[in-house]
Amino acid sequence: MEEIKTKKEYSFYIYIIIIIAIVFFLLFSLYKFINKSEIQIYEVIPGEIISENKEIGLIIRDEEVILQNDDGYISYYAFDGSRIKKGSLVYTVSNEKIDNNNNYSMEEKDYNNIKNKLSKYASNINNLHFDLTYDYNTKINQSINELSFIQSNENTSVSSYLNKKNVYYAQNSGILSYHIDGFEKKTKEEIFSIDNIFDIENNSETVVNNNIKTDKGTIIAKIITNPTYEIIFKSDKLFLGELINKNIKIEFPLIRKTTNAKLTFSMINDEKYYVLTLDKYLEDLLDTRVLEFNIITSQTSGLKIPLKSIARKNCYILPKDFVIEDPLTREKYIYLLSKNEKIMLNDIDISKEDEKNYYIDFSSNSKLNMLDILQSSDYRTYTINSVSRMPGVYNVNKGYSVFKYVEILQETNEYAIIKKGLNYSLSSYDHIVLNQNDIKEGDLINK
Repeated sequence: MEEIKTKKEYSFYIYIIIIIAIVFFLLFSLYKFINKSEIQIYEVIPGEIISENKEIGLIIRDEEVILQNDDGYISYYAFDGSRIKKGSLVYTVSNEKIDNNNNYSMEEKDYNNIKNKLSKYASNINNLHFDLTYDYNTKINQSINELSFIQSNENTSVSSYLNKKNVYYAQNSGILSYHIDGFEKKTKEEIFSIDNIFDIENNSETVVNNNIKTDKGTIIAKIITNPTYEIIFKSDKLFLGELINKNIKIEFPLIRKTTNAKLTFSMINDEKYYVLTLDKYLEDLLDTRVLEFNIITSQTSGLKIPLKSIARKNCYILPKDFVIEDPLTREKYIYLLSKNEKIMLNDIDISKEDEKNYYIDFSSNSKLNMLDILQSSDYRTYTINSVSRMPGVYNVNKGYSVFKYVEILQETNEYAIIKKGLNYSLSSYDHIVLNQNDIKEGDLINK
């Protein structure tokens, strides 16, 4: 009886130990689950990396100044930035101030003109140049004032004022501008002898508004007679020497536009200056003399992924001749020779392909090993002897992690641009794990 009792007590203690172990395991699993950091998912999007060099240059245009032909009050008949023909009416001068009640209606083109000026300002707010706020406020008011007077003038017959006013007609065709900064009549040698010529804050302009009394001989406007203009700048960048007489891509942050320009150089006052020649966006830069621009040296486009999402895995390299494709199902499989036995493996996981080879992931193809022998459909053999370590990410589109190869084109400190359109790789809007350290191959994802 005592022996039976001892056996029962022994079994009881074993059960207690098992139950305690199970409880501890469940508690430990619960603790790990509660404290497990949430896996963050990233959606793959198209992107690009632009390598650029910032420069500051001065714009040189073919500018013909328009002088006021008599003392009196100016009335304009053409908008700032408009293209005018030779013989077009530009302004009239009156001995009396014109009574303008500002009762006018704005057309869609007028709204767009004001909106473009506001957009240009909003896109370039900079704490370092906050004082330019007042400059832009003045320009907007000038545009509205200009619109008011020109509409008022258009509603009045010019011929009825010929006896009271002096009338000025354009001597040449071109783009009209009322922004005068004092550089219009200077030569390049005179301009580039000025100290701090490339300091944006040191450049100012004046605008003679409608209905303001001014003196005869005052420069009140200018006509840009040539659509081609130059941006002249100095730089110590060595790579620019290799780009002389070539078209390069430049970006204007001020107007958020990009274009091509031919790069040359010129000696001015015995100093070397670089010269960009271009013919686009002249109207957008009429009120600008000195500006910042970026020289784009490279631009890489593709899919954008975080650097920390990229893992590295070893893959077997298999010649394509030894990977057989079923003509009906398009599934791929291989024949493995083992101990005089031919085994078909139809669950191979291809990570990458090129013209000659497939790359098979180690972890997802555990039945393969180095020095294994494969057989092709025409009975040739191949011994696995090559390995490649490949970059990739964990794709979770199907609810579990799958390693996907990526071809990195360019990197920054945080992101990489990868090639799109590759077989067995990523596509736009795929979901991947943000941090590759948080997951392993085949882990389930709770979205």
